[in-house]
Amino acid sequence: MTAIQKYEELGFTNDFMFSRIMQDQKICKPFLEMILDIKIDHIEYLESQKTIDLKVDAKSVRLDIFVDDGKTVYNCEMQTSFFKNIPKRSRYYQGFIDMDLIEKGADYSKLKKSFVIFICTFDLFGKNGYIYTFENRCVEYPDLRLGDDAIKVFVNVNGKDDSHISSELKELLTYIRTSKIPDKCVNPLINNMDEALRKARSNEEWRKEYMMLAVLCISMVGCGKKDSGSELLTEVQETVTPVEEVVKPEGEETPEGIRLHVYSGDESAENIVQHTVYVNEITENTVMRELTEALEMDENAGINSISFGTYGGDKVVMLDLNQAFEEYVNKLGSSGEYIVMGSLTDTFLDCYQSELLLVTVDGKVLKTGHNIYEEYLEMYPYTEATYQIREEKLTGDGLEISCPQIDGFRDERIQEKWNQIMLATEQTVMDQWEGNGTYRVTYTVKTMTPDTLSILMDGTVNTPDTPEEYTFKYTYNIDLNTGESIRLKDHVDVEKLAENMFAGTGYYVKEDLADYFRERLEAIYDSPDALAQSLAGYDYSEDGTAPYGYSYLADGKVWICMEVPHALGDYNEIELDTQ
Repeated sequence: MTAIQKYEELGFTNDFMFSRIMQDQKICKPFLEMILDIKIDHIEYLESQKTIDLKVDAKSVRLDIFVDDGKTVYNCEMQTSFFKNIPKRSRYYQGFIDMDLIEKGADYSKLKKSFVIFICTFDLFGKNGYIYTFENRCVEYPDLRLGDDAIKVFVNVNGKDDSHISSELKELLTYIRTSKIPDKCVNPLINNMDEALRKARSNEEWRKEYMMLAVLCISMVGCGKKDSGSELLTEVQETVTPVEEVVKPEGEETPEGIRLHVYSGDESAENIVQHTVYVNEITENTVMRELTEALEMDENAGINSISFGTYGGDKVVMLDLNQAFEEYVNKLGSSGEYIVMGSLTDTFLDCYQSELLLVTVDGKVLKTGHNIYEEYLEMYPYTEATYQIREEKLTGDGLEISCPQIDGFRDERIQEKWNQIMLATEQTVMDQWEGNGTYRVTYTVKTMTPDTLSILMDGTVNTPDTPEEYTFKYTYNIDLNTGESIRLKDHVDVEKLAENMFAGTGYYVKEDLADYFRERLEAIYDSPDALAQSLAGYDYSEDGTAPYGYSYLADGKVWICMEVPHALGDYNEIELDTQ
């Protein structure tokens, strides 16, 4: 039997709870005011879960929140599933609201201003915004508004760019997402909403209503009768043109295996991130297995069949899943369901290079306590997985080494490869130096992006035979897309750089070292060609060749570490002009 989310665990992102709490005008009015950044004089009436059904053969519209202040109508919807048609759904809702008002006797000139608001637990437009407001404007003259007073607002409770919203609204959206009062909260509306949520969870009448609706939903799934969901599914399936040829999944072959992008939730379980894994072959079952592992999903959840087609020029993946998958999803809260469905959608669309996904369970519409997946799904918004640099302390007799290690990178093979390289390097040093003096190494992360990691290692060494401490430097520069080492010659034309350096240009060095550096350059290298040959050998090479020197990346610039006499500091860091 399909699991029902516990009533006492419902939060504001559950549309049942959202619509019930918003029946309180003392909450609904300031809520709308804060979302829209306007003042509402009063609310004339409030109708929760309003149904507009204009004619028998039309698809009826059920509105979560419907408010009229006498001059303006407000429709507010809670949306936890990412569907491609949400913008068109907003258009459909707004049209039905207008037709409903007209049928009540209003003529066109007296149509009220209307807001259709979708509160989303995802970023529909992928801009990291909290608020997206749309009005009809002229294409040729963007400053010219149509003035039809039809406004659509999409709210993303997981936004990151807070430049367009107040701190109070950011707190409110955080609370809606988590159902937890933010630290040092200064928004009184949040306290009122939290109190209303606690009271709602103990409301026995609402509990019974919620359970009846949930049981009804389950019964519709479990019975063999043809319901509205299956009717719509049949309608959608009929729009797909089957593909006769075999559709092969996409995956780059590498020495480690076939590269596959798998999507799952991040550490906060709030966002979808992309990871890279390697498999021996790509089939729908191997993709599902990797997805199951990434999501820590029920191992019994699997695929019945996969087929392909086209719709309006878009490639469609039709994925029929088993009952175990549906039962697993139904045990999740709304946010967990969003992560699983989004990860499933993104993984299969990415793998099969398609635009649309149609999900079924044993040939029927997938239904959960939160959603009915009756339409095509597009790629959910995602980000590349973030990663961290962790310090691994290595100690011994006279030794103290801080070795960098990568954690949480999207490609586990690259992460493991470079963690082993860095550990092995430092371990070799330990074996050579332990008990022979003091040896200390620290590191500084110079560049850390999704594509590039550059780390500068700084060390000091002192032996019984050397009264003074000497410093040294070396680097790790990693292309995080390929896993290969980045060398100086990958960034700059070393021949041109050598010519410029011989001419006294192309680099920046401390003033007190400038004269010496020039003299040293000409003393060591008898020509630009000789210098170019040396520069070409800079940085770690995976063939084991000892580098002539090291470089690193910092603030978008290239630096080299060149040896100088001990009296001058042992090493000099030189900024290169790579323009």
